Amino acid sequence: MLSLPVYLVFFALLFVIIYYDSEKRLIALLLGLMFFPSVVAFVKTPILSAHHVLFYAAWLAEICTRWKNVKESLSTIPLKIPIFFLILGYFATGFEMSGNLTRNMYQGVRIFFDIFGPLFLTYHLARSCNREHILKFLYLPILIFCGFGIIEAAIGANIPYKIIGKAFPVYNGYYNLNSNIGLSEDWRIRICITTAHPTTLGTILSTLFFLYLPTLKETFFKKSEKIFLYSALFLTLFLSGSRTAWLCVAGFSAFYFLLRSPLWLKIISGTFFAILFSFGMATLISSFSIEGRGSSLSLRETQLLFTLVQLQEKPLFGHGFNYIHNTIIERDTYGDQVGNSEIGVLESIVFFILIEQGIIGLLAYLFFFACLIFQFFRHRYLGAVAEQGLLTTLSLIAFLLISGRPGGNDYICLSFIGFCLGTLSISKAKDKEPQNSKVIR
Repeated sequence: MLSLPVYLVFFALLFVIIYYDSEKRLIALLLGLMFFPSVVAFVKTPILSAHHVLFYAAWLAEICTRWKNVKESLSTIPLKIPIFFLILGYFATGFEMSGNLTRNMYQGVRIFFDIFGPLFLTYHLARSCNREHILKFLYLPILIFCGFGIIEAAIGANIPYKIIGKAFPVYNGYYNLNSNIGLSEDWRIRICITTAHPTTLGTILSTLFFLYLPTLKETFFKKSEKIFLYSALFLTLFLSGSRTAWLCVAGFSAFYFLLRSPLWLKIISGTFFAILFSFGMATLISSFSIEGRGSSLSLRETQLLFTLVQLQEKPLFGHGFNYIHNTIIERDTYGDQVGNSEIGVLESIVFFILIEQGIIGLLAYLFFFACLIFQFFRHRYLGAVAEQGLLTTLSLIAFLLISGRPGGNDYICLSFIGFCLGTLSISKAKDKEPQNSKVIR
């Protein structure tokens, strides 16, 4: 019986995606990414998760109803050169893998499309949407999402995750659904709400926080609503127990306010934060050095050495797609992922890509994100529209470098970044209109 409300919500989102306009389609897609863990699926091989169903349904609906708009969006998307290098890297790895070439190429295309496809889709959808409508509509679901997290921390058990996990035919997560899912430790509270892992939750909450932080001076929210939203996000983010999230929110919030400050204040604040950082570095290092308290520095050193050994075997194009998942990650008697007894789950995306896609794949990956950051940074004169994308992208890449990509946090957050990129495209077009009209006169 508990599975019924899960499927009602899922199919309601699917109905909106199929039958409503692009704006509501985008909202339904983003809500699906927030409320359905990436570890639940309808089919195991090839994997067809709840996210995939919503994602492919949205693509199909857009292609069938607005094909000309889809072609126009894809032709105007920035970052064509880094995207081209990304695709080349994926094809090179697939070509160099052992085994059936057709299957290898399918894996490369599928993985690329699953990770970066949501960015392309939300970019396209956002170009037909009102940015303020989207942000206002997401307000209540975000508060509900945070409310689940506060309840989870209070009772020491995650009920929504267990209900959703048991509702789907396939579960491929980290936790045993037949026991109490309580993630808190004696030295920190940890929650995951409807995500696959507390780090996944930390990434999503950081993205949502930076999606709304630049709207401080915008008037479509009341001041009381903004304070309530920021407080809820900040509290839930603290309860996630993700130290990477705490660092990202503190560091990039400071960066945001410095970016908007006059030069003299930037110099004074920059000096102050540099001194504060130098004094706090010892405490930070000691926190990450304590064994048994999350990912320690010694564990990272072990992961680095393991990666270098693997890299020596196939340095340029790596061992191939899903090599870590199929060969390195261990599972318990329930079939749930438990990492590797010696190296954990390879937190940094650098380790992950070097092993599976080699140096070429890593360079293409970092080049794409560097260009994405530059795209938002160079248009920061447009204000909050560009600042949202800049902060969310910086936050995501920091998470990927420090903590990796558990629970598909990359494609979930890339969906929100694609939304920022699409709204930036609209703002750029509007910014050019007065100039064009003056030339015509």
